[in-house]
Amino acid sequence: MNHFIRKVFEEIEPLLTLKEGELLFSLPSLIPNEGVIVEIGSYKGGSTILLVKASKIAKKGKVYAIDPFDVDAERKRQVFPRKIFPVFEKNIKNTGVDDWVFPIVKTSIQAAKNWKKPISLLWIDGNHDYENVKIDFLLWERHLMKGGFIAFHD
Repeated sequence: MNHFIRKVFEEIEPLLTLKEGELLFSLPSLIPNEGVIVEIGSYKGGSTILLVKASKIAKKGKVYAIDPFDVDAERKRQVFPRKIFPVFEKNIKNTGVDDWVFPIVKTSIQAAKNWKKPISLLWIDGNHDYENVKIDFLLWERHLMKGGFIAFHD
């Protein structure tokens, strides 16, 4: 197993299994060179960091991390963004990937309204109920470029 992936799991404890983290880390090497990576649902940044590091290694697009940062996913309750977003920012900075990620502090619906960039990888891991996953898919898949991937964690 990749040392970097192990470190992310030990320090940040992403809401993924280790096998899911390894798969996510492998995806940027498979996508087109053009386009960007969009992550819907970032929480503390574990999956974001895996995507960014893998994208940098593969010389692929930058990562746009979309999350309102208003829900504590571990406790499944509303919180104020100022409580989770600083944790996300700290984790991104501490792993040295802050130059390759653009956080968007909005819901995926809000962020989709003015989106124009072609997407090479779309990672949907936001609100996990069927209707919200469907909305995320319908709003964002139109921006997926030919040869791009969509992956779900819902």
